[in-house]
Amino acid sequence: MASESDTHKKDLSASNSANESQPAKVSHILDEVLEEVETVAPRHNRHPLIIDLAMALCLLLTMGAFSAGLIKMYVTHSAEQSINQRNYQAAIALLEGAPFPDLFSPPGSEPRELLNQALYLDAMAKLNAYSEDPVALKELEKIDASSRFFELSQEILKEHFKPAAVQTQSTENQN
Repeated sequence: MASESDTHKKDLSASNSANESQPAKVSHILDEVLEEVETVAPRHNRHPLIIDLAMALCLLLTMGAFSAGLIKMYVTHSAEQSINQRNYQAAIALLEGAPFPDLFSPPGSEPRELLNQALYLDAMAKLNAYSEDPVALKELEKIDASSRFFELSQEILKEHFKPAAVQTQSTENQN
């Protein structure tokens, strides 16, 4: 076994001595690249600066819309949590004071419906405490006609409607 490793070492030393006797091959690729003169790109490969500006503006608008969507999702989630905790005033304040309440959501969408729900539930809690609460009746008037709470709020408003003491009557012209 020792003789095999000795012969292997001799073969390696013989190949190393053969490589040392040959001159080293130098690649001149780097020299060729460095010697080339830089060519200016032809005019047809360039694009105008306005394209860069338009792309930057589009990217800015896209990121703004994305951020506004995230804010809307956060406000909606916080309002849902407030309604679940029966803190209707906080939900109303969040949804009415949202930075983009209706800009990114169509009519009848979730944030607007949550606001209607919070208004209705808050008004009902106030009316249960005091049946003639004017603030509660004003909240019921704020509910949109597209909401599922609209009919319920209109029924309650009709129950609390008081006709005016003075009413006007029209006189017909008789010819």
